[in-house]
Amino acid sequence: MNQPKQSLSDAFGGFPTIQKVHKTFYHKVYADNWLKQFFAGFDQQIIEDKQTSFMGDKMGGPKYLGKPLKQVHENMYISRELFERRHTLLSESLRETGIKPEL
Repeated sequence: MNQPKQSLSDAFGGFPTIQKVHKTFYHKVYADNWLKQFFAGFDQQIIEDKQTSFMGDKMGGPKYLGKPLKQVHENMYISRELFERRHTLLSESLRETGIKPEL
């Protein structure tokens, strides 16, 4: 008997785990001297919720209903150095949240 394929969201531990990753990640971002500038004036919880919804959708969860990614980022200049800083913080957050490296 074929079992349904598990979504990446389910493999991660579902929506609550994705939320935990984003809480950890954005706590780091809002404390970072460079990256926090992109979020000045934006409530951290709202950003976490939107990112969780966006990633949940991409990982097989409920449909994201927010603005398109391109529209949200169109007025931002994100250098390679900033992108790599973001990548480092996200990698740390994934490890700290207990996400298996193969995911």
